[in-house]
Amino acid sequence: MKLLKSFQREAALAGFKTIEELNSALWDWIEVEYNSKIHSSTGQTPNERFRTNLASHPPRRIRDLDQFNSFFLWPEERTVNKYGKIQMKNNLYPVTGLAVGTKVGVRYDPFDLSEIYIFHNNSFYCAVKASTLVTKEIVAIPEEKKGQEFSREAADYFQLIREKAAEMKREQIEGLRFSDLKKED
Repeated sequence: MKLLKSFQREAALAGFKTIEELNSALWDWIEVEYNSKIHSSTGQTPNERFRTNLASHPPRRIRDLDQFNSFFLWPEERTVNKYGKIQMKNNLYPVTGLAVGTKVGVRYDPFDLSEIYIFHNNSFYCAVKASTLVTKEIVAIPEEKKGQEFSREAADYFQLIREKAAEMKREQIEGLRFSDLKKED
């Protein structure tokens, strides 16, 4: 992830104003600076390696979208109280089927505390809605640093990355023939 850290350092200086700008720059940067460069241990670019292994290792589909999304939520640990509930941020959440004193993992969206996800023994257990909702969201979420430096060089670097990514996409499209896509019977 050292390479991704270099993106973060440059992006912090580039003066992006929106998450859309940042995401667009990240995707272009990944395509130009990572996916198209030969990896020292494999001797292939990540794009080549992905394509050559596609038949033997097809992508896995997400079967439970809620469970998958829960991996990106904030984690905490809680204990089931004597009333069969978990207390978190002044809210109470009922948990059925677990003994009093059971420690569970909790994952939640800090912008919506009306529902949380419970994990028991490192496995998804259930989603529960608050029986008592006092705190609807966490108001003390750390903000990004204000007043960061702006670097013209960083902004120019990302402009070059965008141009290179656009050029690579054009080359891919030019090499694509629709007759190659037609399957023969």
